[in-house]
Amino acid sequence: ARIVEAAMGEAPLFVVPSGNLGNLTAGLLARAAGMPVAGFVAAHNANRAFVDHLGGGAMEARPTIPTPSNAMDVGAPSNFERVAALLGEDELRRVVTGISVTDDETRAAMRAVYESTGYLACPHTAVGLDAARRRREAGETAPVVVLATAHPAKFPDEVAAATGLRPPEPPALARLRSAPSRAVHADPTVDALVRVIVGG
Repeated sequence: ARIVEAAMGEAPLFVVPSGNLGNLTAGLLARAAGMPVAGFVAAHNANRAFVDHLGGGAMEARPTIPTPSNAMDVGAPSNFERVAALLGEDELRRVVTGISVTDDETRAAMRAVYESTGYLACPHTAVGLDAARRRREAGETAPVVVLATAHPAKFPDEVAAATGLRPPEPPALARLRSAPSRAVHADPTVDALVRVIVGG
């Protein structure tokens, strides 16, 4: 933590692509352990229940809306209770802000970052990049760290549609795709699960 602060001169703002709030929870725990941080942005797609809650609304489960950033398609984040218990509502709203990014904005962010830097961002990372852009345009002066949360090769069609370039597949992912799969049937009981786990 002190290395980050010394290298940047001041604590950064972390922009966290968010769905189930697991990465945000980890960041808040790191902050509680002493990591310097200027705050967090929970960057969501169209599944914006947490964003609306941070804006003053009640936290209510909603139907899931499919988006290009599908791992973030969560209508009822199961880590919400952890986040709320860790900080309390007042501090939560002081430390974390929420931004919701549309599908079109996600694709535009993928295209813009590729055209300006050559970097292929996955749709999840692109949600964070667009949220960071908005914060900068609103006058944010702290150093901004956007978490990149997936490899673009996991979303080749979305990346290609946004950038015109199909991301190359890393060898490890290619090996997984060609690896044999195996399924084991187990009755829905604890004893059956234990037998599968221990090999009995």
